[in-house]
Amino acid sequence: MHVSGDERSKRDVKSKKCIFLGYKKCVKGYKIWDPVDKKVVITRDAVFDEQFMLQQNQEKVQMKLEHIPTTSKRIESSNPRL
Repeated sequence: MHVSGDERSKRDVKSKKCIFLGYKKCVKGYKIWDPVDKKVVITRDAVFDEQFMLQQNQEKVQMKLEHIPTTSKRIESSNPRL
């Protein structure tokens, strides 16, 4: 999220790390959570760390696959051709 010029001096950082929550209905902007100020903000000025989001999603899929039980029994088919 971009921090406006009124809220910072020349050497302050120009952005904050926030958490994307979704979209606000009938408003052009992103709904984000600012954990430092502990408030929800609507902004159109956001940059997303796509690599982090892809890595996080990949880790979730990996965890789900690890929890799938494996069976050692062979499933017999009623069709003799299989």
